[in-house]
Amino acid sequence: MLPSGALPPLYLLFWCKQNMDVIKNHANGSTFMEISKKVFRPLAVVIPKDQIIKEFIEIVDPLFVRITENNKKAQTLATLRDTLLPRLISGQLRLPDDNTSHE
Repeated sequence: MLPSGALPPLYLLFWCKQNMDVIKNHANGSTFMEISKKVFRPLAVVIPKDQIIKEFIEIVDPLFVRITENNKKAQTLATLRDTLLPRLISGQLRLPDDNTSHE
């Protein structure tokens, strides 16, 4: 499903999430469920006024940027954990003793 430009991708994402049951009910197939363009096109989509879409994007875009950045950081941390933890457990990697006092 590609956005045509009339509605922003994030709006369509939320529309799809909200209407997933309706979308699935229109799907068919013997090997796996799919929905054709012919069946998909008649599904109703509310198209808000331009100002509402603009305000929606102003709020949602920065949130999705943060979500994307946080997902990348989480993946980096998971990779670091998966790399270091086995070495720490096996004794192949040791942490320095911390003899400084913390007050």
